[in-house]
Amino acid sequence: MPVLDSLDVEGGVVVGVGATLQATHSLVTELSAVAANESSMLNEYRELLGTAAALQHYWEGNKAKHKQNRIPHQPARGTMKGVTKK
Repeated sequence: MPVLDSLDVEGGVVVGVGATLQATHSLVTELSAVAANESSMLNEYRELLGTAAALQHYWEGNKAKHKQNRIPHQPARGTMKGVTKK
């Protein structure tokens, strides 16, 4: 596609270049907005991943703590191992 599509002889203005520049400007503007949005989303994802990692660390720590403090399983009331009702 040639850069110069046509020439407006009366005004002496190259029409094709203006249209091409406008299209390029629009594309660059749109890409810039997309890049800014992606950057913002990446920052948000980083924060969410940090929160998820902190929650996982907290959960793993509590799980280990509960294992240490756990009382061995107690049989249900009225049912003692090795004892049968007569």
